[in-house]
Amino acid sequence: MDIKIKKSSFLFFAIVKILILTLLVNFNLMSQIRGMKYDEKLLFQGMTGLTFGVNSQSWKINDFGNVSQQSIPISITFPFTNRILFALTNTPVVTKRSSTATEINEAKDDKISTISDTRLSLSYILPGDKIWLNSSLNLPTGLTKLDVTQFEIARVVSQSGFGFRVPVFGQGTNGTFGVTNAYNPKRRLTIGFGASIGYKGKFNPYIVKRDSIKTESTYDPGEDLSINFGADYTMQSKKSRISSDITVIETFADKINARKSFKSGRRTNLFLVYSYKNESISHFATFRGRIKSKNTIFIDTSQMQFSASNQIELQYTYRWSVTEKLSLSSFVDFKIHNGDQIPFGEVVFEIGRARVGSLGAEIGIIPFRRGTVAIGLKYNIGSVAIEENYYKANGIDLSLNSRILF
Repeated sequence: MDIKIKKSSFLFFAIVKILILTLLVNFNLMSQIRGMKYDEKLLFQGMTGLTFGVNSQSWKINDFGNVSQQSIPISITFPFTNRILFALTNTPVVTKRSSTATEINEAKDDKISTISDTRLSLSYILPGDKIWLNSSLNLPTGLTKLDVTQFEIARVVSQSGFGFRVPVFGQGTNGTFGVTNAYNPKRRLTIGFGASIGYKGKFNPYIVKRDSIKTESTYDPGEDLSINFGADYTMQSKKSRISSDITVIETFADKINARKSFKSGRRTNLFLVYSYKNESISHFATFRGRIKSKNTIFIDTSQMQFSASNQIELQYTYRWSVTEKLSLSSFVDFKIHNGDQIPFGEVVFEIGRARVGSLGAEIGIIPFRRGTVAIGLKYNIGSVAIEENYYKANGIDLSLNSRILF
C-alpha cells in the first residue's frame, strides 16, 4: 500500500515538474526563436482575454421535484510568450433541489453554494508549429465531503442527460500531460495525432454521520491513458468542411479505502462535424458518439462485469449573419443515453439512462472590436433515469456569455 501511494505521489509531482519545465524550455529557446525570425510570428496573438457568463438551468422532474442551477463561468487566457498560452478557469455555482412530498417523506428545499475546482492549463508549441505540449492542473477548490443532503443533490445533477454545466462540485488534485502532432499531407487536409496521461488524486467525496460519529471514505480514482486521432478537410469549393475526431481512453481501477471497487470500461469517443457556408448563411450538423466496454465491479475477492453507458448525440444548427456585428442561430438536438448497470443486492438497475430533445436559439453580438456577447435560450423535454426509477422531465436553459480581448 505504501508503495502505491508513493507511485501516485511521484506521478503527480512529475506532472507539476513538466508544467515548470515547459516554461523553462520555452525561455531557453527564446534566443533561438528570435534567430529564426519568429519575433513577429505571434501564434497566440489576440488570445489575452477574459470570458465570463451567467447561466441558469432548471428542470421540472415529474413525481420527483425541481432541480435548478445558476453558474457564473470565468476563464482567463494569457500568452506568456508567442509560444506559451496559459489559462485559468473557475465557476461559482448555486444548485437547488425542491423535492416532491410522498407518503413517506415531506416536501423540502435544499441548496448548495460553492465554487468549482480551479483548472490551470498550459500549452506550448514547439518551433516548427507541428507539435503541441499540453498540461493541466486541477486544484481542489470545489466542495467535497458532502453530507447526506448534499450527496442527494449531487446524485441528480451528475446525470448526463440533464446537461448541467457543473455536474460535479469537487474532486481531488488532478493533472494531465499530453502531446499532439499535426501536419498537412494536402493543401486542404489537416491530420493530427495525440496521446495523454491523466493523474487523479484521492479525496473524500462524502461523510456519513451515525450516532454523532463521522465516517469518511477515501476515494482514489484510477489514472487514465488516452490516444487521439483527428482530421479536418475543406472541400474544393471552400464552402463545405468536414472535421472528425476519435479518442480512446483506458482507465485503471478506482479504489475506496485502498480497496479496488470499480473499473470503468474502455471508452471510445467519436466526434463528426459537417459545416456549409454560403455568404451569410451557415449550416452545421454534429454527431457525438461515446461507446464503452463493460464496467467491472469488485466485490470482496470476486469481480463482475456489467453493461456500460453508450451515448449518441445529434445536433443541427442554422446560423444567419445578419450584419458583421449581429448573428442569429437556431438549433435542434437529441440525446440517446443508455445507462450504466449497477447491482444492488440481487437487483440490477441503470443510472444515467436518458432520452432528451432540445430546441434553442442564440443571438450573437459584437458590441465593439474586441468583444463578443452571446444570449441563448433552450427548451428541453424527455425522460431521465435516477437510480431505479424513470422520470419524465422538461427544462429551460438561459445563458448570457461574453468575451473581452485585451
